[in-house]
Amino acid sequence: MLQELRRGSGRRSRPLRCRAGAVAGALAGALAGACAPAGPSVVVDRAVIVLPAGNAPAALYFTIRNNGVMPDTLLALSVDVAGRTSMHTELQHQMALGAMSIMTPVAFVPIADGSAVRFAPGELHGMVEELRRPLVRGDSVRMSARLAHGAAVATVHVVAYADLDSALAPPSRLANILAAVRRLAVAAGCTSCDRSAIPSIGEGRTLYLANGCATCHGPGGQGDGPLSRTLNPPPRDFRDATAFKNGIDPSSIAQTIAEGIAVGGAMPRFAHLTDYERRSLALYVISLRDNPPARTLVP
Repeated sequence: MLQELRRGSGRRSRPLRCRAGAVAGALAGALAGACAPAGPSVVVDRAVIVLPAGNAPAALYFTIRNNGVMPDTLLALSVDVAGRTSMHTELQHQMALGAMSIMTPVAFVPIADGSAVRFAPGELHGMVEELRRPLVRGDSVRMSARLAHGAAVATVHVVAYADLDSALAPPSRLANILAAVRRLAVAAGCTSCDRSAIPSIGEGRTLYLANGCATCHGPGGQGDGPLSRTLNPPPRDFRDATAFKNGIDPSSIAQTIAEGIAVGGAMPRFAHLTDYERRSLALYVISLRDNPPARTLVP
C-alpha cells in the first residue's frame, strides 16, 4: 500500500512540475517583452532647412521630443550634406536705445523626460555651413542629433523662406492661423483677400521706427544711426542698392530681416515679426532708394 501511494504521489507530481514550468515560461516571456526595445524614446519632428540668402549659413529648425522616462541631453547636430552644423540661441541685450538680439553658441541642450524642445526663429536654432552641394526647394537631407544616451535621426525638408511659417506650425495651429486670417479679412469687408499678401510701405515705416532699425541705420536709412560708429562693418546705407549683402528684392530682404547676418555683419534677427511685417519692412527699405546717395566721380 505504501509503495502504491508513493507511486501515485510520483504520478501526481509530474503535472505539478509541468504547471510550474509553464508559469515560469510565461513570466520569462512577459519579462522579455517588457525589456524589448519599444522604439526610440527621443524623436525629431518637423525638421526643415531654410534656403540661405546669399552666402549666409542655412538655418535648421525642428522640434525634438523626449518620450522616455529619463532626461536626456542634446550634444550635437550633423547634416549629411554639410561640413559643419552648430547650435545657437538668441539673447536679448538691453541697450540705451533699446534691445538688441545677439546670437550665442550653445554647447548642449537638456531635454527633460516627457517634454519637447523647439528650435525655431528667434529661439534655439541650428546653423548649417560648408554645404557640399547646393540645396534646392523640395529637397530632402538627413540629420542626426547626438544625445547623451544615443542618437535620433530624421529626414529634413528643404523649404524656401516663404514656406517657413506653415512648415513649422502643427496642423491644428496652422488651421487656426488660416481661420483667423479669414475672419480678419471678412471683418474688413474683403472676402477673397489675404492680409499677408498685401504688405505696405506705410506699415513698414512704422515697423522701422518701432523696432530700433534707426538706431543703427539712421532715421533715413543712411547708415548713420547713433550706434553706427560702434559697429564693424558699419550699417548699410539703404539708399545704395549695391550695398545689400543678400539680395535687393523684397523676399531676400525679408529673409535677411528674419535671419540676420550671422557671418560678416552685425545685423541681428527680427524673428518676432510676422512674414507680413517683414515684407512691409522690406518694401519700406526699398523705397529709400528713391533718394540715392550722391556719388563723387573719380577722373
